[in-house]
Amino acid sequence: GDTVLVRGGTYYPTDAPAGCPAIFECGTVMELRNKSGTPNAWITIKAYQDTQGRYERVVLNETNYDGQGNLLQHKQAVWILRGSSYIVIDGLEVTGTPIPAQYTPVGCDLQGQVPPVCNMTTLGRSFVGFSIGEGAGTQSGAVHDIIVKNSIVFDTATLGSWIYGFKVNLDPSYNILFERDWARNTGGGFGAGESHISNLSQIPYNITVKYSSASDITSGGGNSNGFVFRGAHNSVVTHNVAYNISDTGAGSQGPWADNNIFENNVIYGMRPNHNPFLASGPEPGNGRGIQVQNVNGNYLYGTNGFPQLTGGNNTVIRYNVIFNLGDGTAQEDGITSPDGSQNESIYNNVIFDNSRWGLFTDTDVGGGSAVTIGTTIKNNIAHSN
Repeated sequence: GDTVLVRGGTYYPTDAPAGCPAIFECGTVMELRNKSGTPNAWITIKAYQDTQGRYERVVLNETNYDGQGNLLQHKQAVWILRGSSYIVIDGLEVTGTPIPAQYTPVGCDLQGQVPPVCNMTTLGRSFVGFSIGEGAGTQSGAVHDIIVKNSIVFDTATLGSWIYGFKVNLDPSYNILFERDWARNTGGGFGAGESHISNLSQIPYNITVKYSSASDITSGGGNSNGFVFRGAHNSVVTHNVAYNISDTGAGSQGPWADNNIFENNVIYGMRPNHNPFLASGPEPGNGRGIQVQNVNGNYLYGTNGFPQLTGGNNTVIRYNVIFNLGDGTAQEDGITSPDGSQNESIYNNVIFDNSRWGLFTDTDVGGGSAVTIGTTIKNNIAHSN
């Protein structure tokens, strides 16, 4: 039942920048490890409020660039892990020190293929703002019953990176709420799970994102998304706004990303091409509104050592407004459901002024023909697409 009031100011990682390793984790600004309240007495960490209820500005700065040409690596600014539970985070901001554009090496593949020095996990400012849970296989104890509200992650994006501002990890984490939060100029907005996991016991569940915004998320090109479950189930994205994002506004992408609801969201102004720094040229995004799919068709059919999986099943998409997607250069569909999704319900949506299909369901090929079946579509309005 403790409440911690954080006074206004800028807070940095506890370890000195000069001591940070160049790869993986350097340190966090705030870490909650094995810290738990109870169902009737939650732990609250919040920005101090004056007598009128106004928050003092509390900024957690993951300083990944030291101003002398050296990049410093962090994995997350706020990290809740190791079985922590019944915790509220309220009114905090996370940002990173900007990196000059000229740092990007010529010919560097920022998708992390070659050379290794350019891997996005070792490039500066590639960190999660609010990270919940520790990850697959750690068996460190599930993190559950966490609320992050009235908080912002901004200006954390590195060109070529799609690291999320708000992220729920595996192991699993469950009963997580993001409310009235904002991700702006981050690699990704709000994410949960991983696309390439084949162990159901690790998948997070019961996640709710509501009254939140994701905007100006373009640094990862075809992997920068607004609100996406990349392996999560029994979760809800409701009453949110996504705009100026290079790939997908909202959706489920990945094995066992099922039984999710996307409702009452406004998605607009998607822009697919925003990464001119790859050696091969701009990395295209897709500029889609809502996408539900298994991330790759070949996983559906048991190839490459994976079991037969399905993704995007039993999804409900309703009461969304989706408009002004794309510039005609990519897959700028309002609602799209390829790659073997099953038993979806798509109804009472308004989809207009998009550069490709208003609503698209089809077969995709990725090591096998993954057929979308059992979809119910009713009472939607689609025009000028």
